[in-house]
Amino acid sequence: KVKHALAVQSGTAAIHLALKTFNCKPGDNVILPNYSCVSNLSAVNQCGANPVIVEVEKETLGLDFNDLKKAIKKYKPKVIQLVHVYGCPAKYTIEIKSLCKKNNINLLEDFSEALGAKINNKKVGIFGDISIASIRSEKMIGVGEGGVVVSNNSNLFKKAHQIASRNSPFRRKIDP
Repeated sequence: KVKHALAVQSGTAAIHLALKTFNCKPGDNVILPNYSCVSNLSAVNQCGANPVIVEVEKETLGLDFNDLKKAIKKYKPKVIQLVHVYGCPAKYTIEIKSLCKKNNINLLEDFSEALGAKINNKKVGIFGDISIASIRSEKMIGVGEGGVVVSNNSNLFKKAHQIASRNSPFRRKIDP
């Protein structure tokens, strides 16, 4: 139930592409959970942005909603990374999506470890402004190495595609 999908070389590349699509740059703050794959952190560093680590709640290991609200107030993030782990959707996904919308914060959803999981009968991967999945061999769908970027936002997807293809669809024939 997602409009756009783009394959990339890895899950890390997918996170990096999403952050670049959100125009994440040095000085920007990106909130991510303290329990996640190191790729979530390294992609923030690749953009030169500041990672803001927030505690997870114990039931699903998703972002703790109360700690997240405090971090938003203190750090004014450009992006929040919502990560689902061990097949469990993050407990506060709906509330986090609403909080992001209310505060004009980009939501990057990582559903690599919860492919097929549902929240209110909707599969994870549709809640982010951009959502990503790693599809390397130890993930739920393994193809050796790879990643995917998905979005229902046509404008964001067009920008992501343009960045991923190094503008090739928009080059003129006379350009090298």
